[in-house]
Amino acid sequence: MRDEVFQWTLNTGMRRGVVALPWLYERNAVPLSGDRPQALINEQAVDDADVVVAFFNSRLGSDTGMDVSGTAEEIRHAQERGRPVHVYFSDEDRPRKLDLDQAAALEKFRAELQKTVLTGSYSSAVDIAHQVTRALELDVQNNEWATGIADSGVSGLHGSPGLKWRHVHETSVNGRGKTVTTRNELVVSNPSPVDAEGLTFQLSGAPLDSQGEPAMRFEGPDGPVTVHGESERSWRLIPLVSFEATVEAKWTQNGKPQQQTRTFRVGR
Repeated sequence: MRDEVFQWTLNTGMRRGVVALPWLYERNAVPLSGDRPQALINEQAVDDADVVVAFFNSRLGSDTGMDVSGTAEEIRHAQERGRPVHVYFSDEDRPRKLDLDQAAALEKFRAELQKTVLTGSYSSAVDIAHQVTRALELDVQNNEWATGIADSGVSGLHGSPGLKWRHVHETSVNGRGKTVTTRNELVVSNPSPVDAEGLTFQLSGAPLDSQGEPAMRFEGPDGPVTVHGESERSWRLIPLVSFEATVEAKWTQNGKPQQQTRTFRVGR
């Protein structure tokens, strides 16, 4: 996985103005004291990470005092900070000397996590390495990290720079030490100095719940809206599961009709 990420940086990332630097505990952690071991790892790794990738084979790990394992705590820590998190579970053959208690704990954790997170599975080291680089591609697109010409943004018709769409999920810790959501919104920004007028759009992609309704709560605009130049607008969006959202938008800019289809990640 490390080698594949470095290769992605050389072949694709640098051309787009993005460099991916893998941080791995066994290679990069610095021994320290003064706090819980996992808290020190969180500070060195997760707090500075732009993307977090977690993958499990046949073990869950050891309880940290704050969560069921170090990796589980890192996932939660990253989610609380709004980082993209990609979680994978192995579908490889189990080792002959399998720790049954660890395997059972892992399956329980996987079932609980999948209630709120879209997870992936992998069949080999090569498979997960390829999946992680695909995830990086999506993160670069969704977060608009690219600065190179080849990935400078989605363009509308007639040379418009286009609108930028993203889902914003922000949390904070209240006075009782509980993590609460402070912002859960669909945000559209207009990087152009020219107003985007008469904007209408459709948001799709959410899977259906048990009632046959999209698994999200979206309080979109009642009619066409204007997104003024170099500004943004937002509407409440609460996804009940993570999914790939698609926005199909139409608007007018400089008196010319524009349209755009954009796909981006929506997560709780």
